[in-house]
Amino acid sequence: MSDDQILEEYNFEVSFEDKPADHPSRTIPERIKKAVREKCAYGCIFCGLPIFDYDHVEEWSSDKVHLEENIILLCPNHHALKTRKSGWLSKEAIRHRAQNPFNKSQEHTPFWPIEQAGSTFTFDLGGVELTSSLDKLPNSEFIAIELDDRNLLSVRAENGFLLPTAVFYEANRNAPILAILDGQFTINTSCSFNRVGSRIEIRNSKKKKLLDIRLFNGKLEVNIGTTLHNNFFCFIDRDSVGIEIQHLDHSSTPPEWRLLKQLKSGLFKDLYKGISYNETGGAIGVSAPPLSGPSA
Repeated sequence: MSDDQILEEYNFEVSFEDKPADHPSRTIPERIKKAVREKCAYGCIFCGLPIFDYDHVEEWSSDKVHLEENIILLCPNHHALKTRKSGWLSKEAIRHRAQNPFNKSQEHTPFWPIEQAGSTFTFDLGGVELTSSLDKLPNSEFIAIELDDRNLLSVRAENGFLLPTAVFYEANRNAPILAILDGQFTINTSCSFNRVGSRIEIRNSKKKKLLDIRLFNGKLEVNIGTTLHNNFFCFIDRDSVGIEIQHLDHSSTPPEWRLLKQLKSGLFKDLYKGISYNETGGAIGVSAPPLSGPSA
């Protein structure tokens, strides 16, 4: 077995320490990135924003190594102050702040705006797609999921921008792990958070994946996620249940709901609202008729 095959077989990660000194890599190893995110509490050390860059306090070009103690998280604004405005953000100030990052004293990160434009929006919930033309809806609002009359996934249009709302939880705790409220998102600082491009993943302390979403312009794709209200849990998992509703007493999901995971994308077009479940009425399915007939 070759060295490369051994590395692949046992899932070794080749980091800068493993590479010849004359061939250093600018890519920070994932295990070091994870450690840096944890020590900085998943946000800029100065302001806590969950949109960040990995920054070497002492420039990588000086020694060409990646050391956890020399890497911190900075939002784009503070990163620019360090790299483009000489003297505005000193290394001494960075080292001092790194000892007590902003989010260490916060339950969740500050809100960060998500600016999206357009007149249509799609929720892809474990393979079930709900799409609406917002310009045709009353109050320009599209509700994708309601549980017991509580709006949990929706989007509304305002001044040409799309403002999504989506609240996700860990099933055994009542505090959101990630919330997008009217186009601004925040994450719980006690969870392991990672963002790569449009993809966001959150895991618990045992490395179980709690959330896996992608946010595009005009689309929220949920691969894994849980949302809840009162005694209702809505589980979304693209690779297993699709969409499933459970009550706190673990009563079974109505058969009509299980069928939703088999629906092809695009079946629900131009709905006033999406899917709802109401404890008193027992209603399940769409909460208003489509503007036009369902498309095949």
